[in-house]
This record gives sequence, C-alpha cells and structure tokens, in this order.
Amino acid sequence: GFTADDVTADNGALSNLTGTDDAKVYTATYTPTADVDDATNVISVGTDWTDAAGNAPAAVTNSSNYAVDTKQPNPPIISTISTDTNVAGDGITSDNTLSVNGSADPSSRVELYVGGVATGVTSTADSSTGDYSINYTSTALEDGIYAFTVIATDAANNNSEASGPLTVNIDKQILVPTITSILTDSGAVTTITNDPTLSFSGSSEAGSSVELVVNGTETGVTATADTNG
Repeated sequence: GFTADDVTADNGALSNLTGTDDAKVYTATYTPTADVDDATNVISVGTDWTDAAGNAPAAVTNSSNYAVDTKQPNPPIISTISTDTNVAGDGITSDNTLSVNGSADPSSRVELYVGGVATGVTSTADSSTGDYSINYTSTALEDGIYAFTVIATDAANNNSEASGPLTVNIDKQILVPTITSILTDSGAVTTITNDPTLSFSGSSEAGSSVELVVNGTETGVTATADTNG
C-alpha cells in the first residue's frame, strides 16, 4: 500500500497521509526545516509501493519546484539618529522628533522599537546597500532616556534578533541656574560686599555652560557645571 514512507520532501518533513473521498488523493502537512534558504526543492513519490491491483509506478514522480526560506535575517544595526544636536554620536539631542538610521539585510523591512515596544513605524532597507532610515518624526518624545532597537523581517516573514540598543537622551529643556553665593561676601548681610572682584557660585544642569549676566548684559564670562550641577 501507499504510505508516508513513499513520499520524500526536500528541506522539510511531511505529516502522516490522510485519505480523501478520492482514493487517489491524499493530504499531508509540510513542515520546513529551520534555518534553511534553498530555492530548489521538490516533493517526490517513490516507486516502492503498489495499488490495490498490485500495480507499481514506473518512475519517481516529482512535484513542481518550491522555495524554502526559514533562515533568520542578520540582526540590523542602528548607526545614527537625526537630528543629533549635541556631539555627533553621543545620543544626546534637543530634537524630540527623530529619524533612526542604520543598515540591515537588503530589501528587508525594518521596524523601530522604543523601550522594547513595537512602534509600527517601518522602513525598507535599500535593495543594494541595506541602508534604511525610519521616519519617527510624527511622535514627539518627552524629555528622558530611551532605548531604541530595530528588528528586520525578510520577504519570507522571518524576523531577525533585535539590534543592539541605541540609548538616546532627549533634552529639550534646561534647568534655570541659581546663584547661591558670592566670594568674597564681606558684609554682615548676604550679597553686600566691599570686594569689587567677585566669584559667583550656584547650581545648574550638570554639564551645562553658565554665563554671568550683569544688569542684563552678557559678560562672556562662563563656567561649566560639574556632574553635580
């Protein structure tokens, strides 16, 4: 009789055969082998079986060709954001409506994830270079630190692993600096002094450049706030 052992399937496995109302027709489920990318495959019916009348097939019968692609795309890369308004590549920006740029397998669809959550915003990688740019400018991000990742999906709907994260610090606002003391404060009352050559101390956003303004006029004299502000 005819069984599943009489059928072979390239780059995959068949389930047990199920008969139909037509004695010549059987169905089975084909499960492709993982991590394969092969455009040339057939299902073959061998000759080591006989029908009810004892007739054996004269030759192997092959199906039409089919492709198998279960191979995971390479993880994509995030290389830059735009606009990166601070030092290029440091991930600190005052632009809260961003585009994300990088590279992936050519022609793959690349989706942006923010904090591990899919945004639904995608771009198709260039068919030659694999370069992509995801336009995320329709979303205005609040000030804060975000982890951007991307996942690529190929034409066979195989998903890559997530890219390495790109940490982005959105900083559109700066803390208003304060002046807490002058040096030398010689008077008994704070800010009253007989010293005409002064230094000013206070607090501001860490790493910010602070300029002294006297009676509304910029002096050009600056200091950089330390890591504690």
